[in-house]
Amino acid sequence: FAQTIIDFMRNFLGAALKSNSHLYKAVITGILRVAKENLFSGLNNPGVYTLLRPELHTCFGFTEAEVAALLERCGRANKLKDVRTWYNGYLFGGEVIYNPWSILCFLDSSDAEMRPYWLQTSSNDLVRELLERYALKLQPVFEVLLEGGSLERVVDENVALNEIRSNEDALWSLLLFSGYLKAEKVFRGEGEQSSHRLSIPNLEVRQVYATTFRTWMKARVEGSGGSLEDMIDALLGG
Repeated sequence: FAQTIIDFMRNFLGAALKSNSHLYKAVITGILRVAKENLFSGLNNPGVYTLLRPELHTCFGFTEAEVAALLERCGRANKLKDVRTWYNGYLFGGEVIYNPWSILCFLDSSDAEMRPYWLQTSSNDLVRELLERYALKLQPVFEVLLEGGSLERVVDENVALNEIRSNEDALWSLLLFSGYLKAEKVFRGEGEQSSHRLSIPNLEVRQVYATTFRTWMKARVEGSGGSLEDMIDALLGG
């Protein structure tokens, strides 16, 4: 079945993007790149620009100036500090970018309350599955992140979706490119490989980590015949 889908998409994209004389330019967007050797073999090397690249970095979200102008226009200029805490924090090619969906939902709300609008748009199944899979091993790392800290990693911009479950390092690329982490470039000496400092971008995203680990712990404890409440009572009781 998977090969059938690949064959269809290869023919579809090849006809639409390569042999279409009526098309000047096309843009394909997504979180992770597809495996080019499987799908794009019929195309002439399409350009790939991730959020770590400076090209087009202001085209996929709102800049600080745009958010300030939108808040002013809607009579909510006094909410900029709260909006920055909840929905800011992303860096696209070094430019500070706000989550556009969350900003628009906030501006459309009648009560001007801060809510995790973006996290309510999907079930985040793949992210939750991977977080739970590596939870025991990476628990100390995520504790640092939840406390507002950061970690330094070399981020692979070329990781493909089919590598996610087999490559632990690909987890960081998925979390970054799907919006659950932000990356600040760490410059090294000449000839050395650059890395990125990863951290949780804002309060909205922080909630998914807290919820994921709370759910994971509850499932593990109750799966062993106990309950989370019993464990907490036992800990408090010594």
